[in-house]
Amino acid sequence: MKRNLIYHTHIAVENIVAVETSSGECNTQLEAIARDGLTLTCNRKTLDQLLPNTVSISPKQPKNLNIHFQLNDAFEAIQSSCEVYSLRRLARDTFQLDMRFNALEENHFKQIDNYIENSLKQLQPQLKQVA
Repeated sequence: MKRNLIYHTHIAVENIVAVETSSGECNTQLEAIARDGLTLTCNRKTLDQLLPNTVSISPKQPKNLNIHFQLNDAFEAIQSSCEVYSLRRLARDTFQLDMRFNALEENHFKQIDNYIENSLKQLQPQLKQVA
């Protein structure tokens, strides 16, 4: 069951993502994933480690970060270079980073597609009950 809008289908995920920084690795929270990118949340201290001396981010001037994460135990770890194209402050000490994959291997695309499809199948009975 392939969906036409699978690129834009964001699926909520509660997982940890390791992001490479100049001072080592930093762990952040993976909030949502889509085939073309993901959304992370972090606190101010982590944000300063990820993007030091960065005042703002815009889609025309994205920042690159290397990440690796695992969707669940059934899948292998995914490593990729990503562009941070949006940074939002959600609360006093909570920030949201929207990222787009730069380079992702074909088998990792398939893993993400399978994860999204399985998640949508699990959500489908719940959505029918609401309607």
